[in-house]
Amino acid sequence: METVYRYRKHLREPLKYIGLFFLLLFLFVALYLFLAMQGRQFDAGVLEAVVFALIFFFVIIGAEILLLYYLFLRRFAIISVRLTDDAIIYDNIKGRTVVPYEEIVALKFPSIEYAGGWVQIVHSKGSIRLTVVLESIGEFVKQLKEKLEQRNMAHKYKESQLISFYKTATYSDQSWERIYENSKLLLASMVVSVLILMVLPFIKGQGGLGLPLSLLAVILLAIGFSVGEVVINRRFATGTDEMSLQAPERDKGFEKKVYTWVFGVYWVIFLAAMIIIALM
Repeated sequence: METVYRYRKHLREPLKYIGLFFLLLFLFVALYLFLAMQGRQFDAGVLEAVVFALIFFFVIIGAEILLLYYLFLRRFAIISVRLTDDAIIYDNIKGRTVVPYEEIVALKFPSIEYAGGWVQIVHSKGSIRLTVVLESIGEFVKQLKEKLEQRNMAHKYKESQLISFYKTATYSDQSWERIYENSKLLLASMVVSVLILMVLPFIKGQGGLGLPLSLLAVILLAIGFSVGEVVINRRFATGTDEMSLQAPERDKGFEKKVYTWVFGVYWVIFLAAMIIIALM
């Protein structure tokens, strides 16, 4: 049975994820303004103006997001690609493109190893570009390589570039899986951290620290997750067999240990910062 390759869920359903982000942002900003107004006297007109400006800002941002979605993002929900015995079948918002393997002119791999990139399939009537956010793109490239080799068309690509992209694509597949699996824990850690950092400075009479400290906590959490990925990547890189184009399977036990350390170190730093703020 032919495998149908599609872009990952956050690109197929971007409005759900963008909407959640801006809902949280709106709630955090509203909380900050509420805390900032405590103990102060404001004219009713001023409060109405602040509320109106806040709502207007998010309405404008929402409209821009919808425009961005219809111009650029909605196409990812439609894009799919599969490899048949005789051709590549590529569906997108413009329709279907069928590319017999014999019509492939070249495979190009503009990419940075383990960072990102895409495969460009140049054929007699145009080209197809698939980024590393396509689910299982590493397996797709491996199968396409086999199809071309069966037809003595290995000269259509540079072996070293294909191997480099395969490693990047397969690592990207595994990395996105980890992000999805850890997304709830990441989100919960971010929300709890920001809530505490919003409220505690106001209790201590230093409300101005709330926003910069919250931003710093989110950045620190992102850095911690990235460091974890670097550690996992080093094991992945050394375990990849380039001759057979075989990447190692995910070691979920090792990954769990890495991210236990990541979140553990983050919360130790966070609690230390809270103690310092409480003593100020």
